[in-house]
Amino acid sequence: RFSEWSVQYLSDRVGTTKIQVEQRGEQGNYGSDAPRITLPFNEFIKAIEKQDESYYLSTQTHPTQTENIHEYAAYELVLPPARCLLSDYPLYPQFTGNLLTHQVNIWMGNTKAGSSSGLHHDYHDNLYVLLRGRKVFRLFSPDSALVLKTEGCISKVHSNGLINYMNGNTRDDGVFYMDLEQYKAETLSDTGEVKDDCEYMEDMLDKVVDAMLDRAIDEVNHGIVKDDFEEEFDNIFDDFGLGEFKNDDQLQEVPDDDHSQYFAHILDPSKMEENGSEGFDAVIGAGFGGISEQVDDEDDIDEMMDAMFDNIPGDDEDDIDAMMDAMFDNIPGDDDVGFNAFDVTSFDSTDDDPVSTNPDHFCNITVQELIDHDNGATNAVLEGLSQVKVQVLEGEMLYLPAGWFHEVTSYNTENNNSHMAFNYWFYPPSLEGTFEEPYPDSYWKGHCKIRDIILEHQLS
Repeated sequence: RFSEWSVQYLSDRVGTTKIQVEQRGEQGNYGSDAPRITLPFNEFIKAIEKQDESYYLSTQTHPTQTENIHEYAAYELVLPPARCLLSDYPLYPQFTGNLLTHQVNIWMGNTKAGSSSGLHHDYHDNLYVLLRGRKVFRLFSPDSALVLKTEGCISKVHSNGLINYMNGNTRDDGVFYMDLEQYKAETLSDTGEVKDDCEYMEDMLDKVVDAMLDRAIDEVNHGIVKDDFEEEFDNIFDDFGLGEFKNDDQLQEVPDDDHSQYFAHILDPSKMEENGSEGFDAVIGAGFGGISEQVDDEDDIDEMMDAMFDNIPGDDEDDIDAMMDAMFDNIPGDDDVGFNAFDVTSFDSTDDDPVSTNPDHFCNITVQELIDHDNGATNAVLEGLSQVKVQVLEGEMLYLPAGWFHEVTSYNTENNNSHMAFNYWFYPPSLEGTFEEPYPDSYWKGHCKIRDIILEHQLS
């Protein structure tokens, strides 16, 4: 229903919901280092209608206190204002097959002469849908990653384009190796057998409810009235279909750290049949097939280390020099790589040193340098690099795989009626994946199933 997204429609639907907006910088651009302020959405819309160019709506953050990765992911998947408009678009577009959505966002601003995002890359595949105005994308391949002066120190460029930095190595589909090992452990029972789908989901949802209840109790201890706590407690059980287990007698019969019988109830196939459901997927309503692939119990920490250091030459994987070679194998130059391989402004050695506020995936190349190079100026970094410029107009889409560097300049419509876009970020498919099975195992499937159950609770 993007065609209905007029300024008035958005203002009516989202109303006074608080959002974060970037304030335009001195150079007339926005970006990761732009200051952010919080204001009601309808106030932002009023500024847009007045053709105020001070603000830009981009990605949002949520100040959740949870340490549960699935609950956090449910917040991160869709935040206001996009969360207020969920009935207008699918979270999983049909034409993208079995790609799994990491996050959706709305981008909106007001710039007659054009404003730039700065040169950067993303960690996810990006489907960019232009709803109003026009945007010009300047693109560089991930092959240029080691030349483009990223803020962080690159440790690996995967074959599918995904870029890793020294602060976190992943598989090519974006799974951190430590999370992968935890997942493998969680899919094995105490006897070493692989759990079935329902048993694994029970265990994971058990942890989620523990986190929610712990936080609710903590809020009571910090002054929330008892009635509010009881309402939240009831909501948690009702939203997960556990209403019949709420009374005190039944709760006292179950250890505090074990809610598995509750989930056994809602995941019990006989109960599903009684309710006319068609199995596990119908109950959770996540829209995916069952977790079809399980990790072999032979996979162990050695295989994880093999994957992390797959570039290590020879057989001696305990050799620390070989490990360091693998970590730095993409840095050009001799073996005695020094600090000139990084941008030293990212290290805070003294109060007088310049310290960048950009994250790892932004480049230390200014928009003006890019423009000057377009106009014939010599630039040692950009010389010899191939770039592509793509203009995206209203109603068009651009699919940008993970790792592709892009600088985006946004322009208003011809009648200066702002610019607006919507995007999906997908977990990047493995190079060896297929359209039907884009990921190497069921890690992301399981993660998204649990996340989407929690999202339904949050929305209720």
